[in-house]
Amino acid sequence: MDLTSLTAAEEGTVEILEWTWPPEALGQESFRCLSYVIMKRPSGFLLCVPEGFLSAEELESGMQAVEAESIGPSMTFVAPPIQLTESGEWVPPQEVEMVPVLVVDLGVQVTESLAPADLTHPDVIAFREGDSSIFPLASEVVRLAKEWLAASDVMPGDRSGYQTAVSAVEEALPAPAKAKAPKAKRPTVQQLAAQQARMMELMASVVNRLDALGPGGEPHAPAQPSPVVPQAALPHAALQAPVSAVLPPFQAQPKGLAAVLGPPPPVRAQPTASKEQKDLDLLLNPEGTLPTPEGQASGSLTSAVLAQSQALVALVGQLSAGASDPLLEAQPGQASSVRGSIGRAKLQQELSARTGSFATKVRENMERRMDPTGLLPTEQVSFMRYLERHGGFAAQPLLGLIAWQVAQALDLLRLGSQEGARDVLSLLLVMLDQCAQDQGESSLAWLLTLQSDPPLGIFQPPAQLPGSTLQTFSPLADQRWITVSLAYVKELETIAARKVEASPTKTQPAMRQLPKQPSIPLPHAPGSSDNPDGHLSKKQQRAAQWAAAKKAASAANPKK
Repeated sequence: MDLTSLTAAEEGTVEILEWTWPPEALGQESFRCLSYVIMKRPSGFLLCVPEGFLSAEELESGMQAVEAESIGPSMTFVAPPIQLTESGEWVPPQEVEMVPVLVVDLGVQVTESLAPADLTHPDVIAFREGDSSIFPLASEVVRLAKEWLAASDVMPGDRSGYQTAVSAVEEALPAPAKAKAPKAKRPTVQQLAAQQARMMELMASVVNRLDALGPGGEPHAPAQPSPVVPQAALPHAALQAPVSAVLPPFQAQPKGLAAVLGPPPPVRAQPTASKEQKDLDLLLNPEGTLPTPEGQASGSLTSAVLAQSQALVALVGQLSAGASDPLLEAQPGQASSVRGSIGRAKLQQELSARTGSFATKVRENMERRMDPTGLLPTEQVSFMRYLERHGGFAAQPLLGLIAWQVAQALDLLRLGSQEGARDVLSLLLVMLDQCAQDQGESSLAWLLTLQSDPPLGIFQPPAQLPGSTLQTFSPLADQRWITVSLAYVKELETIAARKVEASPTKTQPAMRQLPKQPSIPLPHAPGSSDNPDGHLSKKQQRAAQWAAAKKAASAANPKK
């Protein structure tokens, strides 16, 4: 390859090349690496290669090299990664680890060692070990290289000359000279005198025309031309007279416009109203029909119209009674609303159409909360950044891990990586299965997902913002979904309450009567004459038992 065929990333296009060094002509072992050109100069270029491809001795000797040397000054940078897909598109990778790169100045003779890259070659050295599709972001590398060239004087005089095409054109073009404003010329006395003379001639011609008009507005007979006398020498009498004396007289009488147009066209006369007006509503009989005059047909048509109007009034009343708010309690005697069921059926029909409208609505709600001003770039708004910023899974760590993987799958689908989304969702299913076997323990299940530790922002409690206590549902859900779901729940509660009211009350089964135990007659306490029939209180029964026991003890052990 030659220098003219190389495409620099500074121009907006990245061309992946394969650099072989040292050259095979030197008789040393050669190595290959992936690279791309950053900037070009008249007799060389800057090349971006993986860090560690060149030895430390070569880099140290290149810092003081002249133009005749192949390798010149170099610098190591760290840039964000970018991935090249099989279809040739650049997409952000899943891993965000920075990529170390080496930017080295090379002479024009090195172009013979450059060739189009073969990404499938096993011996080629990539920017990231084991993955030849990861490259450093070219725009960041170009920016860092320009800062390096501008901040320090590292390039010798024969290796300088790195500049963009725009700056080169601006330096080549001369600075535009400022046009001087034309200077106003002051009028001379001769010019003022000529202008005054022309004005006097114009005024004299106007006066002559006014004199030619008579008092009635008719022109006079042409007279002999008189010599023009300067106004300053002999003032004219017409200039001293008022303007009303010169203008034609005003027409006092109006024109006969009505006589010209004639009378207006004839208009059809409206029929006169009857003197007596009858109210038909007052003439209704109890049967609801209008009285028909003699000799006319029966009022069956009028009765039908009246019955139809009454039916319409009843229908409107029923519709108004059933159009109550589904979130309010149903009043007695009114029909309960079914708008919750109808709305749920419509949402299910939209979901079965598989149009992606629900996913679009969820993403819009996420973008509205994450970027309320709409000033962030599109690539900085994603579901993973949303979970990392807002969190909310402090009390449910297992749900936070699941939400983190679902957010990854959604972002991968948005970037077009369907295979990556399938991998994440499949490992999520493995995690859920293992978590179920471990009785809800997610330690081993999370390791099976092969995921790195999620950011701690996911497990932070929700922030207490103004108005956040009033929002009792997820900000990702649409207001319509919440309203329909609450209305549907209210309808189910109403049906359950009506079912309980309509079911007959069950009587409790009678308790089985236990057989009565024979009562043991208690001895009558002495001195208790108020209960001769044996109906003693509890206190009296205890006293009687104590007396009987004492009597039995005294009988068994008589006093000596």
